[in-house]
Amino acid sequence: NDKFAKLLMDCLSDKVYSVREIGVGCVKDLIEALGSQWAERQLLPKLLLIQGNSNYLYRMTIIFIIQVKLFEENNFTKFFLKASGINFDT
Repeated sequence: NDKFAKLLMDCLSDKVYSVREIGVGCVKDLIEALGSQWAERQLLPKLLLIQGNSNYLYRMTIIFIIQVKLFEENNFTKFFLKASGINFDT
């Protein structure tokens, strides 16, 4: 499972936008296959590192992931936003 996270992070931090875009789509598929608990343990800490990147294009990738996952019924997006320091009430 850690190999999936590393491969995914390589895609999400690629210099080419279309590769990052494919990686965003893979996030959804991997979370569906491996579960939100896997995502919280393996993926979330790595995504938080991208959030701190000085290049806004990489930070935008995180926003795209949130958009993809926002309307689904799991806690990954809420957990990610909370870990990022964004609090909201539902």
